[in-house]
Amino acid sequence: MSHESGPIPAALRGSREQEHTFRNLRRLLEGSPDAAVILDGERRILYFNPVYQQYAGLRGRQLHLATIEGKQCFEVFCLEICENACLGLRAQQVGRPLRVDEIAGRRGDGEELKLIVNAVPMEGGFIVETYRDVTADARVQSKYKVLLDHERRTKEILEQTVQERTEELRQANVELSRTHGQL
Repeated sequence: MSHESGPIPAALRGSREQEHTFRNLRRLLEGSPDAAVILDGERRILYFNPVYQQYAGLRGRQLHLATIEGKQCFEVFCLEICENACLGLRAQQVGRPLRVDEIAGRRGDGEELKLIVNAVPMEGGFIVETYRDVTADARVQSKYKVLLDHERRTKEILEQTVQERTEELRQANVELSRTHGQL
């Protein structure tokens, strides 16, 4: 199923143009560093690439059987938007590509992921979805934000300390002037 020599799904058989488009898409997605699937209009998996297989946490045969059984994408690899706001279906409804950044997902092995998800409706009623793992980038951004917040708080504390010390020096100067005037 994940190899370009695999069969054309029954949903796409018949039209030479659709079959040709499907083969070309499959070839393109096969070498993608991002996870990718081709879905039918009911979100059943027609094709998956090797990276998607890794995300799903299923062996090739298990994932292949899931596609034969007509499993929908969210039954194999679920994201936080799948149930209520399926990006692929929304893209299909509006007739244009859609993208959502930093969507939470969970790999088959339980690891939490942050993903950029793209959904592109194609002629013939199928949908191409790609998933880019930005978990490491999100962690770096989160740590950077924590550092910036810490630096901001430290700066505020230093500014307050400078104001306090300046006031102490001003008071000392007033006292010194008063003492000097008495001498």
